[in-house]
Amino acid sequence: MQRISLLLAAIVVASVFYVVQATPPAPKYKIVSTVEKKSPPAHPAGSVSGTFKLIEAPDGFAPIKIENGQPYVSGGACLVYQDMHHVKTCHTQADCTSMPPAGPENGFGYCHEESGTCWFKKASTPMAGPGGFLLDDYCLKSTPAKTLVVDNLNQLPIPKGPPNTTRWRITACQGLTMKSCRDGVEGVDFHTWWGDVIEP
Repeated sequence: MQRISLLLAAIVVASVFYVVQATPPAPKYKIVSTVEKKSPPAHPAGSVSGTFKLIEAPDGFAPIKIENGQPYVSGGACLVYQDMHHVKTCHTQADCTSMPPAGPENGFGYCHEESGTCWFKKASTPMAGPGGFLLDDYCLKSTPAKTLVVDNLNQLPIPKGPPNTTRWRITACQGLTMKSCRDGVEGVDFHTWWGDVIEP
């Protein structure tokens, strides 16, 4: 009986030691966003903006790497719109070529596969933005020298569309490898997150 008790005690001690020594799961991260209307008189009718940030989340993805003790995560977010009177359907990204009346001429289209509809933004020239990010009329994106910082709130630009017919939302790209979102493969090199829709 004493030998059995000693054996059980040894098992308990070993189990506790294993729990204490077990490596915790590596943190994962995702991009969350919020879109909002901007009202007159401070902004023209139909103006919108939004924010996004990188957070730690169990349904997220591992960072590309750890650099100087911090997660290295590339990516960014864009405000995209949909004309409620000219909704273009899609199955893949290739279906969302931007052209009137659904999208702007020479713009960019994005397929939201869950709803099977395209969302668009006009073409605009990127420039140096706040803190080393790249900024255009619709987007804020990381650069090799400036990656996303956990829990840092990033402010998007303030574009506008026809106030009575335009839906808006934010689409965000999170890099999973060192390839850019534009050059990589969805699900391999990057993941696309979609925010809530704000109606006209």
